[in-house]
Amino acid sequence: MLVTLWKGLGYYMVIFLGGLQGISKDLYEAAELDGSRGWRQHLDITLPLLRPYVGLVAVISAIAATKVFEEVFLMTQGGPADATRTVVYYVYDLAFQELEISYACTAGLALFLVVLLLSLLQQLFKGSALPKLEN
Repeated sequence: MLVTLWKGLGYYMVIFLGGLQGISKDLYEAAELDGSRGWRQHLDITLPLLRPYVGLVAVISAIAATKVFEEVFLMTQGGPADATRTVVYYVYDLAFQELEISYACTAGLALFLVVLLLSLLQQLFKGSALPKLEN
């Protein structure tokens, strides 16, 4: 788990950095004129405007979690009593160890449908999660 986290952390930080750079400094200046400082600005401005990016990172990391194979294969090969076995490793095991190709294809298709559903949910909520700023 730590290896997977380390592998994706830089990518997720770049997404959050892009979100932070997209927040206008005028909002912080206006909040400061209204008497808001420090954590209050963070809670009232930064976090709500980063909500779409948090959703994007959550969906991307959920999709990435379904695709974990290399770490499991190289470090534990499923681990003791299949403790670290993932869906992708299960598909690999079915196809190349047990030679159950049709069953492995079915499991791979089910994994594809789960990833497709996660992607569609992210696309559905992408527009509604954006804050509406009035001019």
